[in-house]
Amino acid sequence: MIPMEDDFEELGPVPCPWKIHEEERSQILGALSPFHHLLIGFALPSRLALGRYITGYFEHYQDHLPILHPVTFRPPQYYQFPALFLAMAAIGAIYRCETRTAMELFRASKQVVLETWQDGEDSLLDRDTDLQSAIKQLRTVQAALLLDKFAVCQCDSQSAKDTLTLQSLLAAYLRSSNPLAKSSSKTNCKNWHDWVIHESYRRTQLGIFFVLNLHTVFFDKPPIALTSQLDVDLPCPTAEWIAPSQSAWDNARMHTPNSVSFQDAFSALFSESPADKHLNYSPFANLVLIHALLQRIYLARQMQSNPSGSLREADMYEMGLALKQWTAIWKQAPESILDPLNHDGSNSLTSTAILGLARIRLHSNYSFPMRAGNRDWQKVAKRLFDTAPPLRTENMTLPLLHSAHALNFLVKFGIMYISRTMFGWWDNQNLFYYLEAAVFLSKWLETMAETYQAMRPTEAELKIIGIVVRVIEELAASLDAPESLGHLYTLGDLDHGNVPLILRSLSSQIVRGWAVVFDNSRAPWAIVGFIGRSLDLYAQMAEERRLAKENASLV
Repeated sequence: MIPMEDDFEELGPVPCPWKIHEEERSQILGALSPFHHLLIGFALPSRLALGRYITGYFEHYQDHLPILHPVTFRPPQYYQFPALFLAMAAIGAIYRCETRTAMELFRASKQVVLETWQDGEDSLLDRDTDLQSAIKQLRTVQAALLLDKFAVCQCDSQSAKDTLTLQSLLAAYLRSSNPLAKSSSKTNCKNWHDWVIHESYRRTQLGIFFVLNLHTVFFDKPPIALTSQLDVDLPCPTAEWIAPSQSAWDNARMHTPNSVSFQDAFSALFSESPADKHLNYSPFANLVLIHALLQRIYLARQMQSNPSGSLREADMYEMGLALKQWTAIWKQAPESILDPLNHDGSNSLTSTAILGLARIRLHSNYSFPMRAGNRDWQKVAKRLFDTAPPLRTENMTLPLLHSAHALNFLVKFGIMYISRTMFGWWDNQNLFYYLEAAVFLSKWLETMAETYQAMRPTEAELKIIGIVVRVIEELAASLDAPESLGHLYTLGDLDHGNVPLILRSLSSQIVRGWAVVFDNSRAPWAIVGFIGRSLDLYAQMAEERRLAKENASLV
């Protein structure tokens, strides 16, 4: 008997955590047969390919959007939900650098989701749906959720248009009642597998909110899911979610505090009282909460006459208080780490990026260049370049420190190492923050150059400038071609040189430094290259402006 291609007895089988056999692939084909008229030209990948795609999903993506329980996941259980299985495979194919197949799987999954939703639209939102139907609905919605985030990360205009209907589905599901919402995680679920379903539902509801919020935060679209519509508890602690068995889960629950509703947790962020020192929210919970604050900032900005400047003083105070409370709670969680090399800290690291973005958004808004699905990197760069710079104010220090720290954080671990090895592991939300951090800091340095003679820098401003000088110096030292950054200045030059000229150089260098990070990345998502090209062009325009100013001063 000839062995299968992955079952060579002399050497042993190739390890694959989620191996798929040929008869199982046939089951998937059977589940897809009702949709064959929609999948013209689609060929289901081989069993080996499907196995590596599902493995890729869990190895690289699961922690970014933890809505599926990895411990109890068994592929055969999901063959009856072909849309979800194909969506997972599409994401896994991206992480296996097979973009063409990923797009084919994405389109096939989307067709199945839309057909399933259309056939059962009434039952999808039916309050009296039985439990099994509710689970089927959940799997369809989870597929839609994965597809929507796929489209955001792939940064493709057609994919973005394709998911508009999916976003409506997700928003409708968020507002609907559901039997899965009726069991609280602490009191009603004694069976581990039953609890997994209910916890997955809660996480899906929260995931819907923050993924839909990405369209508001990054593409300046009015929100279609509001914080007031989230009527679920926060997700359970990490130890409970990753427990490997029923007994381990029982033990973890003994040490788990009572669950907290999202609404109570969100309201508490606006309290004047210090945060409860015993609060221990999971990284996913903290990520959802910081997204809720970012939405609040967006809505506050819509209420003022200048939507691109700083928030009104009252809003600034309220949001500053809430961000301070959130930060205190984030620090208390044992999983809250700032280690880019730790794969387990995915949502914790991403949360700090969204915090930095929120700090910037208190003063500026750079999301509108990508409004209305604009995926032209040249237009985005030019619109970013033309946006008004931030003003010099006393409360600008914290967002500037976040912006400078973003690049300094990567420099500490090695720009090339992080760019080439870690970008593929991180949630792509980080990348949008890096874009805005680069633009915000660059524009502030340009403002400093323009106003330097009329208003000398404060001590806090000098500190920020000093940090930028040192970061650029460290960055240049790590590059094979440091001359690509242009002339390097030292702290001593600030005392004796032409400070406005130096500030304009730093303004272009900080963006060029970020462009280097993105240009050298081997991350599989298209959004990385899109942002990198935008930063490249922005840096080029900043350098041309610097040279023009310098030449004008010599005339």
